[in-house]
Amino acid sequence: MNTASINDSKATKEEILSRFIPETLSNSSDADLEEGGDVVSSSLATTAESSNVVTGSTEEQAMRLHGPVSLEPPLSRSEELRDELLRFLDHPFFQVMGIIVLVLIILSGAFFFFLLLGWQTLCDTPSRTDCEPRNTCFNISIQLLNGLFTYMAMESMPWRCTQFLHVAGGSCPYRRNDVGYDIFGLPSREIWYHIPKQRRIGICVCLLLNCITQFSNQATRIVYPTFDEANAFPGNFWTNVFFVSSMWFAAIGGVWMLYEEHVIHKEHPNVFAPSVIMLINNYVRRRNYIIKRFLCPCCGCSAEIKGELQGNSSENDQRRRPEMVEPPDHVSTPHHEHALPLERTNARLWAL
Repeated sequence: MNTASINDSKATKEEILSRFIPETLSNSSDADLEEGGDVVSSSLATTAESSNVVTGSTEEQAMRLHGPVSLEPPLSRSEELRDELLRFLDHPFFQVMGIIVLVLIILSGAFFFFLLLGWQTLCDTPSRTDCEPRNTCFNISIQLLNGLFTYMAMESMPWRCTQFLHVAGGSCPYRRNDVGYDIFGLPSREIWYHIPKQRRIGICVCLLLNCITQFSNQATRIVYPTFDEANAFPGNFWTNVFFVSSMWFAAIGGVWMLYEEHVIHKEHPNVFAPSVIMLINNYVRRRNYIIKRFLCPCCGCSAEIKGELQGNSSENDQRRRPEMVEPPDHVSTPHHEHALPLERTNARLWAL
C-alpha cells in the first residue's frame, strides 16, 4: 500500500469540516456546535477541531483528506481476520438473504400465530388448538421460525461482538471509543456511534443476550423436536423460557436503539441520516399528502386543508437533507452495492 505522510498544519479545521461533516455544520461556529453541552454536538465539534483528527497514524482519517496512510497502532492479525469475516458477511448476497429471511419470518410468524389461536380450518377435534394435522403444522412453523431467528443471530453476532468490545474498551489493540468514533478509532458520522457510550453498551448487551438465548432456544428445539415432546414437561419449560427471553431481548435492544437514534436525529436533522421512525413518519405524511391532493380537485377541500397542503409542501422543501460526503466504509468491499438504504452499522446489527 502506498503511504503518504500528513502534515497537521495543512489540514485546517475548515478543510476537515467541508470534507467530513455536512455543509450545515461546516458553516457553524464552535459556539453553535457546543451550545447546550449536547453529547452529539460536542463530539462532532471535537471531531472537527481536534488536532488528532488528522495525523499520519490513521488510515481512514487521512484518506478523507490526503489519501491512504497506515493505522497506528497497525491492524493486528486478529483485527485483520475480524475485518475479513465482517467483509464476507457484508456481501450483497447476505444482504439479500437478510431481506428474504425477514419476509419468511413475517409469513411463518403469521402462520404460527393463526395456528396458536386456533384460527384454522384443518381440523377441530377435540379442539381447534389441539388436533391433527394442526399440531404437526404448528410444530413445523415454530421450527422454521427458530431456524430463521438462529440464522439472523449467527450472522449478526460477529458485528454485535465487535461493537460491544469497541464501546466497552476491550479492543486489542485499544482503539479510541469516545462518542463519535468508530471501531477503528476514527471519526464517524454514522448515528450509531453518537449514541452515548453507556446506552450503547446496554443495547449491545441486549442484542448479545438475544443471540445467546436464541442459540439455547435452537438447542432445546433439537432436543425436543416433536410437538408432543415440546409440549410436555420438561420440554415445554425449556423451549418456552428461551423462546420468550430471546424475543424480549431482541425487542428491548431494537426499540432502545430506535429510540436513541430518533432522539439524536430529531435534535440534529441535517447532520444524520433519518432514523427508521422518521422514515415511517415521512412515509405516512407523504401518503396522506397524496391522498388529500387527489381528493381535493374531485370532492373539494376546506380552506384549512388547502392551507395544510401548502404548508406540508413548503415544509418538505425545507426538510430536504443537504448533500453529504460519505466517509469510506473500511469493512465494506468498495464495489459492492447495498441492498437497503440504511446505514451499514444499523443494518449489520440485524443481519441485513
